[in-house]
Amino acid sequence: MDLSRVGLSRSDICCIGPISGSNTLKLLPFGKSRRQKFIVGDNAGNVMCLQSKRGETKTIFKTKTNSSNNPITCVTLNNGDSGDKYFVSEGRSVRGLNKKGKEFCHIKTNLSEAIQNVVVRDKDIWVSGALTYASYRDGVEHEYLTCADAVSCLVVSENNESAFVGGKDNQIHVVENGTIVCGASTTGGVNSLESYGSGQPSVGSPIIYGTDQGNLGMITYDNDSKSMKKLWDMPSSRTSAVVNCLTSYDLTKDDVPEIIVGRDDGTVQVYKVDGEGSALESASSSSGATLQFERCVGESVRSVQAGVVSSAGYDEVVLCTYSGNIVSFSTEALDQVDEDDKQGRSKASLDMEGKSKHMRDELAKLEKKVEASHAKLTKVSGGAHVLNNIGFEQLQVNQRFSLRAEEGSYCLSFELPVPIESVLLQSSIPVNLLDSEDSLGVGKSQGNVVISTSNTPNLNSVYRCAESCKRLEIRLRTVEGQYGEINATVVANVQPKIAKRLTIEIKPLSLHFRIPEPRGDVNDAVLSTVKFSGQFSLNQAHEWIQVCLPDVPVSVPQLKAIDGDTEQEELAELVFENALVPSTLIIRYRQGLVTIKSDSISAIAIIREVFTKEANKRKINISIRFTINPETVPFFLKMLDKKMREQGKLARHVGLIDALKEITNDANDTSFLTKEYQGILKNAPAIKQKFDKQPKALETLYGIVYDLYVDVQKFEGKDAKNQSAHSKLQHILENYNYESLLRFFQT
Repeated sequence: MDLSRVGLSRSDICCIGPISGSNTLKLLPFGKSRRQKFIVGDNAGNVMCLQSKRGETKTIFKTKTNSSNNPITCVTLNNGDSGDKYFVSEGRSVRGLNKKGKEFCHIKTNLSEAIQNVVVRDKDIWVSGALTYASYRDGVEHEYLTCADAVSCLVVSENNESAFVGGKDNQIHVVENGTIVCGASTTGGVNSLESYGSGQPSVGSPIIYGTDQGNLGMITYDNDSKSMKKLWDMPSSRTSAVVNCLTSYDLTKDDVPEIIVGRDDGTVQVYKVDGEGSALESASSSSGATLQFERCVGESVRSVQAGVVSSAGYDEVVLCTYSGNIVSFSTEALDQVDEDDKQGRSKASLDMEGKSKHMRDELAKLEKKVEASHAKLTKVSGGAHVLNNIGFEQLQVNQRFSLRAEEGSYCLSFELPVPIESVLLQSSIPVNLLDSEDSLGVGKSQGNVVISTSNTPNLNSVYRCAESCKRLEIRLRTVEGQYGEINATVVANVQPKIAKRLTIEIKPLSLHFRIPEPRGDVNDAVLSTVKFSGQFSLNQAHEWIQVCLPDVPVSVPQLKAIDGDTEQEELAELVFENALVPSTLIIRYRQGLVTIKSDSISAIAIIREVFTKEANKRKINISIRFTINPETVPFFLKMLDKKMREQGKLARHVGLIDALKEITNDANDTSFLTKEYQGILKNAPAIKQKFDKQPKALETLYGIVYDLYVDVQKFEGKDAKNQSAHSKLQHILENYNYESLLRFFQT
C-alpha cells in the first residue's frame, strides 16, 4: 500500500477534557474483541478507558486519580504482563490501575518536581521530571540523577539496563546505574523519543527522535562499546513545528514500520523509512525517511498511537489534541458503501449517525447535570440572581515561544481548549511582525485572522480570530540588544468573557541558540575576546549568562579541562550561534572569571553592557579587558556577504515584477526582454513566495551592519554618530559590494 496515493480517512472519535501532557494516550492489547480499547488521561486528573465502534464511543471506566486536580502527565502500560494493568503519573506520584479502573498501587517518589515521563516493566519503574531521572525496583529507589538541563523524554532498553534520556541540551544521553555513559548530539532539543519497531529498544535496535526545531532522526546504541551512532537527522520539508510525539507502526504491511509524527502546529505525518529488507535491516541502512501522508487537525497533537480501534481489520492512526479531541486516520475507505447496510449507505454516513446518536445521549445527560448543579448552587447562594458572582475556572493557555533557527525568527503560539476571540500583544521594545501566509491561524490561512497594528516603533497589535480558531501562531523577529518583555492578553470566545495575561521574556541576545561545539571554520585567528574578572561566584556568572541568552541550562554545566592562557583550567563552557548570521559565541567561566570569544563585535558589546549592569545591581566590582582582533570584522562581513547578495537580488526582482507585467501586458512575445527579465516573469510566483517567507530580511541585515559599525566605533573610542559616515554606509548598502563595505570599515 502506498499511503502517498491511497491516503487515510479521518474520523473524530470523541472529545474529553483538555490534555497538556505528551504520551497520555495508549492503545491496549487485543482482548476478546477484534478492536483495541484505548486509555487516555486529561488535565483534570481523569483517566478514561474507551472503546469505539462505528461512530459510537463507549466508556469502559472513568477514574479520578487525585483530589488535587493534578493533570495526568503520562500514561503507560506494564510491558511485563498481559497489558491489563495501566500506570499514570500525576504530580510526584505514579498510580497503578487495573482493567476496571480501580487503583491497586500508589508510589510517591522523592522527586521535588512533577513527573513528566514514566516507564513500567514488571516491578521496575523509571521516571523523569523537569531536571531529574530516577528508577525504582520493588518500590525502592535504585537510581537517581540530576541533569544539567531540562529533560523532555525517556525510553528504556529491552534488557532494563539502559535508559535513553532526551532533553533541551541537544543531546540524547544513555544512563546506566545512575551515570551517563555516552550521548549523541541532535539538531535542536530532543522533544520526543521512541523505540523503532518493537515496544522497547533491544540491543542495537534503532531509536527515533523528534526535536524542537522540527527535525526527525534515528540513532542506534552499541551496548558493548557504550557508544551511539546517528543514522540520520533530517528537517521536514513542509513544517518546522515542534515534534510533540511520535511512534512507529507497520501501516502498509510490508514488514517495515512507518514513523508517525505529531507536531505542535496540528500536523500529523507518516514517513516511510528509506532502505530495503526487514525493519532492522532497512533502518540500519537508512539515510532518511520519505513523507507519505500529511494532514492538519487544527490544534497541537499531544499523543499519537496506531492500531485497530474503530473498525476490525483496518489499521488507523489515533491521536489526541490539546482540547481533548480523539481523532482517527484509518486505512479503511469511509466513502465506500457498507456491505452490511441494507440501505446502501456509506461507512462515513453510518459513522456520523452513530456519533449523532451518541452526542444526543451525552447532551441529555449533561442537561440533567446542569439542571441539578444550577438548583444546588441556587439553594446554596440563596437565589439565582447572585450566580453571576461565582468564580470561573482559570483559563488554560498552552503558550510556546520558540526560535526557528533556519528562518532567524520566533514562532509565538497560543492555544486554548475553547475558541480564541482575540490576542493583544504589547511591548516597549521594537519587534518585527512577519506577516506570512504560514504564520497566522491554525488552518495556515491569513483569512482566519484580522490584524490591527499600530504604526509606533514598539509592538502594539491585536489579532482577531475566526470563531473556530483554537490555536494562533505568530511569526516575529526580535532585535538583538533590545530586550524586555512582550505582554500578551488572550481572550477566549466564551460567555461570559474570560481572558488571561501572559508575559514573554526577550533576552538581549535573543537570536542566539545553543550548539554542542563551534563550527569547523571558527578558530582563535578570527575571534575577539572580552574577559570579566572579579569577586563573583560560579553561580553568579551563570546567572548573568542566563540574563543575556536564551536556551541556557538551569544549572552550571559540568566543568571540564580547557586550555587557558598559561595552563589548563577547570571551566564550564557554553557555545552559541546566531540564527541570522552564523556567528559563534563561546563562553567559558569559573569562579571569578568569565571569558567571551566571538566573531561578532556586536555580541561582545551587548554582553559587556548586560554584565556591567548586572554586576552594578549586586554592587560587585568587575574588571573588563578587551582584545579586539583585526580579522574579526572582515570575517563577520564575509559571513554576511552571501545573504546580502541573495536578499538584495531578491528584493530587486520583486520590485521589477509589476513593472515587467505592465510592459508585457498586451504582448504574447517577451523575446524583446533580456534573459534575466524573462526569468523574473516566468518565476514571479516563486520569487514572491520566497520573499514573503523572509519579509524584512534585507532591512534586518542592514540593521546588523549599522549596529556593527556603531559598536566598532565605540570600541575604538571614535564618534559613532557621524552623520556623514552613516549616509555613506547607507549608499554602500543600497549599492552593495563586499569590497566597498570592507574598505569602509577599514578606513
